[in-house]
Amino acid sequence: MHGGPGSGAAPWWRQFFDPRRYRVVLFDQRGCGHSLPNAAEDLAALENNTTAHLVNDMEALRELLGVEKWLLFGASWGSTLGLSYAVEHPERVSELVLWALVTTRAKDVH
Repeated sequence: MHGGPGSGAAPWWRQFFDPRRYRVVLFDQRGCGHSLPNAAEDLAALENNTTAHLVNDMEALRELLGVEKWLLFGASWGSTLGLSYAVEHPERVSELVLWALVTTRAKDVH
């Protein structure tokens, strides 16, 4: 899961995984990267763009792809999203690999 705001998933993230052992799924979160509508071009894209919406998007993607459990790999804001998804769907997460962690709690931000 990519960081933010709005960066999008970069193909170079694939280098961290052996394609013979892992199915790598890169996705752009709502309003980011190649996702449409893109918030950089249309602020209305932020209307229904909450952590809960993103967690639901991830779960819908997992179901669409037929993935039973997945390793979540995320950086910065993506670490927060990964933790949020794991709290909501612990039975769907095999591992968490998180770097440049942020929790975005008010006390951490300040």
